[in-house]
Amino acid sequence: PILKADDAILFESQVIAEYLNEITPGSLHPADPLEKARHRSWIEFASQTLNTIAGFYIAKDQQVFTQKQAELRSKFERIEQEIEGPFFAGQKFHMVDGVWGTVLRYLDSFDQFQDFGFLKDLKEISLWREKINQRPSVINAVSTDYADLLMKFLKRKNTHISTLIP
Repeated sequence: PILKADDAILFESQVIAEYLNEITPGSLHPADPLEKARHRSWIEFASQTLNTIAGFYIAKDQQVFTQKQAELRSKFERIEQEIEGPFFAGQKFHMVDGVWGTVLRYLDSFDQFQDFGFLKDLKEISLWREKINQRPSVINAVSTDYADLLMKFLKRKNTHISTLIP
């Protein structure tokens, strides 16, 4: 995405989100600087996870696909240990929750045709996912046809995942 602000053009989702957070009342970050830095670390980890998701769905052969599937499972196991619940850091929704909402939205789409076991037996992240998915800001962050568009996109990729979509 891009955002035109005055005469400047901003790009990259997280940069835009940070800018909007700074120019609007309130903050989606914790007030404590150390906790804020910790949240930003997990936001960066979410970006790395999104890159792994891209590697998962562009994998041409089953070996790379399976490797990316295992990498994703490992990433979800790692963040599972950090979730306080019901949101990442307790009762309040923060930017880190919104960013991970983007990550987990892919799983919502993948789950429509196959369970890849990404969250199997991961209670905290599963509950977190449910809580995030109830937020109007997360629901309305994409168009209502997002899942259909993603499925069409994945089918056209001519990759391993496209062979799994009915």
